[in-house]
Amino acid sequence: YLTGAGLGDVTIKLWGRVILIIYFLITIIRINKNIKNQEGIKALKKVISIPILLLSLQIILFLFNNVIIRQNRLEKENKFIEKNIKATEEAFNIKLDTKVISEAKELMKNDIIESQEVIETVPIISTNIAEQNLESFKKKDSPYKYMNTSVINGEKGVNYFTPREIADTKKRTIEDKTYVFNHGIFGALTDGVNTDDDGFILFDEKINSKFVLGKKEITQPRIYYGLNTNKTTVVGKDIVEYDYSLTSKETKETEIFTNKYDGKSGLKLNKFDAFLLSLAKLDFNIFNEGKNSDNKVLFNREIISRVKTVIPDITYDEKPYLLPNENGGLTWVIDGYTWTSYYPYAQKIQVRDENGNLRRINYLKNSIKVLVDAYDGTIQFYIMDETDPFAKQIQNKYPNIFKTEKDMPSIIKENLLYPRKLYDIQAKMIENYHKIGTDTLYRSEDIWEISSVKNGNNKIIDARYVNIKLENEKDPKLSLLTMYTPFSKQNINGYLIGSIIDGKNNLTLYKFDQNESLLSLNLMRDKIHEDEKAKMELDKINRMGTEVVRDTMLVPISTSILYIEPVYQIHLNENSVPVLKMVIVANGSKVGIGVSLKDAVSNLFSDTAININIYDPNDMNFLLEQIISSNKNLKESLNSKNWKYIGKDVDGLTKLIDQLEKAKAKEDIRKNKENIDKIQSIKENEEKVLKEKQEKDNAINSIFDKIFKPEEANTKK
Repeated sequence: YLTGAGLGDVTIKLWGRVILIIYFLITIIRINKNIKNQEGIKALKKVISIPILLLSLQIILFLFNNVIIRQNRLEKENKFIEKNIKATEEAFNIKLDTKVISEAKELMKNDIIESQEVIETVPIISTNIAEQNLESFKKKDSPYKYMNTSVINGEKGVNYFTPREIADTKKRTIEDKTYVFNHGIFGALTDGVNTDDDGFILFDEKINSKFVLGKKEITQPRIYYGLNTNKTTVVGKDIVEYDYSLTSKETKETEIFTNKYDGKSGLKLNKFDAFLLSLAKLDFNIFNEGKNSDNKVLFNREIISRVKTVIPDITYDEKPYLLPNENGGLTWVIDGYTWTSYYPYAQKIQVRDENGNLRRINYLKNSIKVLVDAYDGTIQFYIMDETDPFAKQIQNKYPNIFKTEKDMPSIIKENLLYPRKLYDIQAKMIENYHKIGTDTLYRSEDIWEISSVKNGNNKIIDARYVNIKLENEKDPKLSLLTMYTPFSKQNINGYLIGSIIDGKNNLTLYKFDQNESLLSLNLMRDKIHEDEKAKMELDKINRMGTEVVRDTMLVPISTSILYIEPVYQIHLNENSVPVLKMVIVANGSKVGIGVSLKDAVSNLFSDTAININIYDPNDMNFLLEQIISSNKNLKESLNSKNWKYIGKDVDGLTKLIDQLEKAKAKEDIRKNKENIDKIQSIKENEEKVLKEKQEKDNAINSIFDKIFKPEEANTKK
């Protein structure tokens, strides 16, 4: 269904309700008069007339919709459907920059060479794999916790950064000295592009004397405010906190580094306040150390709760991420959203709110971003979209708190990530709203789905952050990428790129021409794993006590798509460390297998490449169904004598018939090839049988000669 009023709503229903209100008022006055005159029967008749009138209105509305409008519903409802499209595009900010790829070609060697810069930075390691790898190395007794992995561009491509936050603030004894643990420090960096020679994921969780995040050196790596940093604590110049330790390679001696908090946040308490706070938090250490006038108390350190305390009217993303700031420290970026369920005419979608409850909304904007300093907890709110009326209303309510997008530090703005929460909702809406006409939307002729692969149940391929070379951009941009297929099909027909350009969210949709189909996804996956050579390679790692994890991803290259499938082996009886065993790539007709992406791409165009045929026999059936549906639409247009839609329907039907003709030609070629292969196979088998028979006869004759003609045999010898 489409959200918003239709012709029946703005005519019969609207004016019927106006008439009802007037009738109610007149009837109430007359009923009151009848009661005063003790005319009970007349009053009762007037009361009964109200539900009769309501029922009559419903009957009239039903007849209007199903008799008058039904004959030519599309034409009569056209302007209301158009309002729905425009309102939905506005409400979810999906006014797309759409680019049509007229000719989708199979990926060739020249395309790979020209796109080498992009291919070299493809993150074959996903966020989930990076987190699973990190989880297997965590120490059970550690006072720290790794959580909320995010993406950042490093020197050699995509890296994953997982903050190292404090989980336990209890004092600990190290080498006969007691230290206070009040803060986290830096985090673990995982390489998203490369592994070592044995396939193990490269990551660094060790604390060194030099910290680098992205391309910026971090001189203040300490995290006093974060997602898991939620305990009230006391800091000051008299409180020595554990920072990190370094072991010398030469002397093997360990040096412990400490820190004293000198940030501007925190409250100084008198003895009475410190006593009350220690009772409230059930922590006597707050009174013991907080009563000292030189110390300060840090509280409300969980950043989501912290920003909600300042402005509760915004919905905050539950997955903030850390970026380097201009002072050499770390800054949390929190995406803020405005949303509602009451935006006129915009289509509704079901989402989960920040509390995990399902909610139907029809407006969502990422108009606000919040920066929180990880060291001193300083908060700054920025309005990124001043056209959002809800954001402007919040700004008017808190006039002295907000800054504009232009005021945001450049080092933060340049490294902002497109919010995954916003992107997922927008990508879902684009399944129906991808620059289509009112007739296409009304008839549901061009519905898309986010690409999925069969894995027991159909599993949607998650949007991935990849470096993509955008038009008019000098360097590749770290962007979110999702692929689309037509409803109930597997051929890729478009992809959506979400990137940040000059601090603004930017969506670009690439559509392949309707006459082209590219990469039948599940067929390709099935064909690859049915091939004897590929199956043999997979069987080598699919051993007892191990789990094989295949992580399918698709990357646009030139006017085509590169299929990439990293394959990991996980030993179930050990630490469950994922080890990259092979990478499978495909361009549609060939498959390359290697120990790395570079090796697999190289093998894709070598003699070791596997040839596959991914012809989809369901294509013709699908086209026939489309032709039948299009023919029905044409009949409706002819009945209504709407020449605009008649022309469009004739064009659409002609295109479908052309596609069917092409599919039929492909099917005939495939069948001829199968027949030729079959004849060739029979011929080869006959020759093989004949050769075996001849060899057998020769062997028998030789034995016969030796037994019955020994003299001739010796003469020959």
